[in-house]
Amino acid sequence: MSDMEQKLEKLKCIIKDMQSVLVAYSGGIFSTLLLSVAKEMLPVNKVIAITVKSEIHSLRTLKTACANAHQLGVKHLSLRTTVLNQEKFLKNDEKKCYYCKSLLFSRLMQIAQEQELRYVIDGISIEDLQNPHAGIKASQELGIRHPLAEAGLIEDEIRKIAKQRGLANWDEPVPECLASRVPQGFYITPDTLKKIEEAEEVLKNLGFNLPQVQAHNDLARIILTSKDTIKIFKKGNPAMITEIFKKIGFDYITIDILGIQPEDNKSNTLINNE
Repeated sequence: MSDMEQKLEKLKCIIKDMQSVLVAYSGGIFSTLLLSVAKEMLPVNKVIAITVKSEIHSLRTLKTACANAHQLGVKHLSLRTTVLNQEKFLKNDEKKCYYCKSLLFSRLMQIAQEQELRYVIDGISIEDLQNPHAGIKASQELGIRHPLAEAGLIEDEIRKIAKQRGLANWDEPVPECLASRVPQGFYITPDTLKKIEEAEEVLKNLGFNLPQVQAHNDLARIILTSKDTIKIFKKGNPAMITEIFKKIGFDYITIDILGIQPEDNKSNTLINNE
């Protein structure tokens, strides 16, 4: 048995020992694998998946999560959060993710108690725990379990296992919240998040892979892969995209000429994450 197979068996044992779980489900591959194993190891009435429904998450993300959960055949609910009512979150400082996750996981813990489920679990990997961000700290304070990390699984192994299990999103990027597109120090507003979602959707529909649109107030900073950064200058794309983005509400449109760097493309599991 390979090291990866041993980790998978350990993951199965961890979840089986939990007896009942609420899965913080983003629709991304990490939490999808977690949900798949939970369904395999636990009775159907002992597993519930919950996905955040909020202005900080795109409609595409919610639809993907619903589709994946339906395909797995588990009970799936969406949870409306009120993070945009928190002034400390809107100020967008270095603890933004902490405030968001504290609110979210506190609510999930309440739901788990109401549903008589023993644990709330998420799709954090061992790599995430080695480089913890503020959101992970909030989850640890509230007692959220991280079975993938507990089993010692890294991202490459998670994707390989997911592929072997026939999970359709095994090679897709981990979803990120729209608030991550607002640079620290810039105030977060519902209007800004809506513009970001619309702008990124335009780029995805034009065939660009992994597009990011950062909002610096009325300036949109487009960040693409190096290949797509070259592609965007072909066939009149700049003029067309500029026109569309201005209709969305951006006054200035820029392109990051360096594009997405390898370290920027690392997975960030979010409860929406993933």
